[in-house]
Amino acid sequence: MNARSWAVAVAALACLVVHMFTGSPLWLYLIALASTWVVIGVGSNVILGMGGVVVLHGAACMSVAAYATGIVQSHGGPWPLAVVGGTLISTVVMTVVMVPVMRLEGFFAAMSSFMIVLLVEVIMTEWKSLTNGPYGLAVPGAPAVGGLSSQQVNYLVAAVLAVASVATYAMIKASRLGVRIRAVRDARVAAQASGVDVARYRFYAFALGNAFVALGGSLMAPLLGVIDPTQFGMAAMLSVLFVTWLGGLDVPAGPVLGAAVVSILPQLLTGLQTYTGLVNGIVLLAILILCPAGLLSLGKKTTVLK
Repeated sequence: MNARSWAVAVAALACLVVHMFTGSPLWLYLIALASTWVVIGVGSNVILGMGGVVVLHGAACMSVAAYATGIVQSHGGPWPLAVVGGTLISTVVMTVVMVPVMRLEGFFAAMSSFMIVLLVEVIMTEWKSLTNGPYGLAVPGAPAVGGLSSQQVNYLVAAVLAVASVATYAMIKASRLGVRIRAVRDARVAAQASGVDVARYRFYAFALGNAFVALGGSLMAPLLGVIDPTQFGMAAMLSVLFVTWLGGLDVPAGPVLGAAVVSILPQLLTGLQTYTGLVNGIVLLAILILCPAGLLSLGKKTTVLK
């Protein structure tokens, strides 16, 4: 990141902190929710944008993280430990589960990962002794700290991690790791011929992406208050793709635009709340047809998902 990018990040964080003390409870919730989607979008962008692999398992990764966070808290674990534990559990589980998918391309990778979303939803529904099934699992919010309320703590943590996630993506993209992941994406055979371990760098992309998505899922669970398997089904899967693609693939700030639309726009257009999944799907289809690399990539030459 250059000096200008750091200045933008610091300014954005400062504005978010000021809003924490001046915003209404509704807007604190909406911006906190949008922040979790930013983190999720960054993770998905590592795999889809930087790695160039179209996979659909993001909702499953969110689900495992959210439930792990709630279960740790239901057994008396403190909120920070629950969030960290949920993130680690989901990252490890989903990365291991996705190892066979890492060898696939195109349609086969997408369909295999889609089946994982369906499988995780069934497991969370049927394993009632652990998840409370379709009746929902209560997930407490962050504890009040000092003069900050629980909602303000949730907001602050989500906002800080959203800004940090975007900054981290930008640094990874400019690093040797990011260069090699994109080399595998753009010219797999040439990268392999030049000595790049294709399997290893694809694994790195999946592991990093899953970690961000899992973190977003762990942060989202306390915001929702009560989670159930349907919240992490096909609608969530489309939302992950929407957040990732709308702003732009392999664009560090791309998920910010997508997250704002997914989280805030339905609240402003209350009549569309029932049809959020349908609207997201239609808009996503239009983006894939008209600007496959996302809105912030218009006018730029790109080889993402070529």
